[in-house]
Amino acid sequence: MRFDIKAFLRLMKQSWQGGGVKILRTEHRGLRDSFFITGAGWALLIPKEHCPSEITGQLVTWLADMPKIGESKWVAKGCGPQDIPEGDKAIDLSRYTAGTYETGMVCLPICTTTNALVQYSDRNLAAAFPLDAFAVVQPGANFGFLDAETGIARWQDEDTQGLFWLCDNADNIPQDVRDAAARFTPQKH
Repeated sequence: MRFDIKAFLRLMKQSWQGGGVKILRTEHRGLRDSFFITGAGWALLIPKEHCPSEITGQLVTWLADMPKIGESKWVAKGCGPQDIPEGDKAIDLSRYTAGTYETGMVCLPICTTTNALVQYSDRNLAAAFPLDAFAVVQPGANFGFLDAETGIARWQDEDTQGLFWLCDNADNIPQDVRDAAARFTPQKH
């Protein structure tokens, strides 16, 4: 599957205008020079060498320079880049990378005005992801993996080897809609 880069840029800018975006340049697991970019309820870990120029261009615009390995900044509209405390860098990265992700996601034809619903595993559970964030992975939504314990889903882009995570937003969906989504069985043709 391939990420929708335009949708990701819109998501980044939306987060920048709201609560801000965290940007960390890291050697993930000591192997690859990567960018770890997070906003409210989503994260992207992407090798620098494969990062689309549109994303690196936006990072340079916000930071006024390319961050060095180990640097982390928080950026938001109306504020200059702020350093992220050392302890917070590790917490953000481990929150997303430490999960036990399982296959079995099915994108449902049920949406609310703000969320796309996904059924996962054989437990008749449904997750909800904000439509603007879900747009990044929507063409390949069924290729995602979910950590049912944390409610975080993960997808991988086959071109960039980037990983994209979304947090389950089901608590903001009415219970009757969640129940209907959990019982949904896709029609086989």
